[in-house]
Amino acid sequence: MDALIAAVGFEDALREELGAAGLEAAAPAPGLVVVEREPWPAGLDPVFARQRLPGCARLAGDSVARLARAAFDLLATPLDRCDHWTLHAFAWPDHDPSRGRPSLVAEALLDLVQRHRRRTHRRFVPPADLTLEQAAGLTLAQVLLVDRGEALVSAAAPLPLMVGLDPDPRWPAGFVPVAPDRRAPSSAYRKAEEAFARLGLAPRPGERVVDLGGSPGGWTWTALERGARVLAVDRAALAPPARGHPLLEERRGDAFKFEPDAAVDWLLCDVIAAPERTLDLIDRWLAGGWCRRFVVNVKFKGDARRPALDALRALLLRRGARARVKHLVHDKNEVTAFGVA
Repeated sequence: MDALIAAVGFEDALREELGAAGLEAAAPAPGLVVVEREPWPAGLDPVFARQRLPGCARLAGDSVARLARAAFDLLATPLDRCDHWTLHAFAWPDHDPSRGRPSLVAEALLDLVQRHRRRTHRRFVPPADLTLEQAAGLTLAQVLLVDRGEALVSAAAPLPLMVGLDPDPRWPAGFVPVAPDRRAPSSAYRKAEEAFARLGLAPRPGERVVDLGGSPGGWTWTALERGARVLAVDRAALAPPARGHPLLEERRGDAFKFEPDAAVDWLLCDVIAAPERTLDLIDRWLAGGWCRRFVVNVKFKGDARRPALDALRALLLRRGARARVKHLVHDKNEVTAFGVA
């Protein structure tokens, strides 16, 4: 069985994706979708899946100690065989692994490994210490508490995707933390920050960035803070402190009609528009070779998402982009495409 984590309320969207790939899925709890054991299709990266627990097993225990012991009995052998490993223990949708029962289970499990598998324990790497390169070469053990006395447990080596890993050992439950920034002109900066983290790339000092539909300036701000030069195109003015920044050029106009004079390092776009218009914008920028990297948000109306998602995947493939499309932690009825052109 494979278990997948989704945002609460988007279980059906994830089930629809999996069904299109020939996988029958159920949603037994908010934010949880399960697929009975079938071969996972090569390269399948569901947009609405935050994290995947491959080949997981159900365990029961009426105490923290018994849950940890049951998990240890299942995980000891695969962890003995790997070079390095890390551990995620979490509940969902309360994903915070640093508190509550998941933290106690993780502590008890690591104690068992230390006492009974000392060599294996020495190969443990805390998730917070992982880089993308390190994450690609280890085994991820996951313990998902679905109830106080029941857990799903998985141990698997991450599969490399065009961008990132599946599952990703850096972030328990696929929840990418974003540092709060009270100076940002809007909270939308959090989506850009998560996309940069998942992509493993972000604007650097001196790079040229175009932010289409930049007002009020949340995405522009993330690039300015990194020292990039930003051209923001919008019919409305940006808000302080982005507005007036020495590295910012504002241009009033239609984001969909703008064309750069020369290729830029980054295209950022969080414009409010029908998905067809945003997909056409992405297609023109990639076809024209106008950007080297991109982060673009695609917004939906209602539940009619699949046609736009299929079209988005097709155009990224057609244009040869090394890209990924995900429903980010701070996305609502929208998804974000990010990648290298």
